[in-house]
Amino acid sequence: MQRESQRKSPVTLFWAKVDRRGEDECWFWLGHRNKKNYGQCQLRGRTMSAHRWAFVFTYGPISATDHICHSCDERYPPGDVTYRACCNPKHLWKGSHVENMADRNRKKRQAWGDRNGARTHPERIPRGERNGAWQSTWPRASGLNNGVYKRVKTLSPEQVKEIFDLMGTMPDKDIAEQFGISRTEMSRIRHKERFGVVSQELEANRIDRSLESAYWIERFMDKVRFDESGCWLYTGTPSHPTGVFKVGGSREKGGRNYTVDKLSWWIFTDVLPETTGSTNCEKPRCVHPEHLIFT
Repeated sequence: MQRESQRKSPVTLFWAKVDRRGEDECWFWLGHRNKKNYGQCQLRGRTMSAHRWAFVFTYGPISATDHICHSCDERYPPGDVTYRACCNPKHLWKGSHVENMADRNRKKRQAWGDRNGARTHPERIPRGERNGAWQSTWPRASGLNNGVYKRVKTLSPEQVKEIFDLMGTMPDKDIAEQFGISRTEMSRIRHKERFGVVSQELEANRIDRSLESAYWIERFMDKVRFDESGCWLYTGTPSHPTGVFKVGGSREKGGRNYTVDKLSWWIFTDVLPETTGSTNCEKPRCVHPEHLIFT
């Protein structure tokens, strides 16, 4: 088994897939790109746009509602989406959805005229009898036909074990869809209202596997805000002096609490400290990795 000190950190793995050129040039993502030409990067089982990872690793945490926009899009003609794969931190800025749309309109990069979807793909626009307004005889989903009343599916013990392994690594709704069960049934399994034969050992193993996933990282980063002095301050669990965060399980059942300084260190160095940490900025709730000290 590879020793922890020899394992590459997520930051190192990420930048290894970026074509870093001149300081003012575009740094293009060398890995997979989606159909919109945005780079896709998976770290610890969590997939996020490559340019968002580049911003996080350079400037710090962002929330799920933040938009990471490109300033280098003006270098390309309208309709050219090459810039979307750029990961140069100097070409990225953080804004809201409104600011992102305003920037797009100011640069006239919206699809209008001959680039509008109604003209480029007219077959995709439902018109006439293909429009939903004409389907007055469409059967209405009710009773057992409604998704709320999905029948309870019988799962084998092996499938239940697999579900417990996936908990914490992906959203419950995706697990339910994968196994063909309703979200209600998935919730009952999580809270052990069904299949109580699953042992506590399975539950403990699931929590340990949850830490290897990056599904919780986005929720963790949502609770971190910037300080004017350059600190990253954790805003959750105000009753705790340094802050704790639960990984795996729900708020009521399951899961394990970790101090936030250890989790931040784990995210950026790939090592989970065993000792109690402190900060060199004298702010106990700071989780900036450069401000953390572990003895």
